[in-house]
Amino acid sequence: MKVKDGIKIVGRLRITVRDAKTNEVLKVIEKENVITTQGLQLILDKLAEDTTGGPGTQTGITHLWVGDGTTAASQADTDLTNFLSEAEVGDYYRSGLTATFSTFFSTAEANHTWAEVGLANGPHGSGILITRSVFGANSFTKSDTQTVTVDYDITISGGE
Repeated sequence: MKVKDGIKIVGRLRITVRDAKTNEVLKVIEKENVITTQGLQLILDKLAEDTTGGPGTQTGITHLWVGDGTTAASQADTDLTNFLSEAEVGDYYRSGLTATFSTFFSTAEANHTWAEVGLANGPHGSGILITRSVFGANSFTKSDTQTVTVDYDITISGGE
């Protein structure tokens, strides 16, 4: 019998745009994303309890960055193409091998074009980019009459 070892890490996000007055869902975007090399290194640092590996390695995922860049996501990414705003992750939970990071943007936050997002382990300028997703044709402009919830899932699966 042949045993295959390996770990696969997959990220997926769900963005829900709602009318702030009626709570009507205006748009839902579901996309896979790229786990960056820095994100993979952060996971290894956490496993090894290494707090000296680079910027912010003492913390886990704490922020969601938003931008309007359209350059395709790459594992080598270290930043959004064009960062515009951010928010702290409001809720985190784990179910089995999936961790979900949820971030809410009120009517007063991030009112601009949304074309890319990424999870990070700190504020822009001091945190490192862990994941990145670009929306392409699904980009949208958020207004002060809308709220947005971003639910980011990261799933780890083992060997076969």
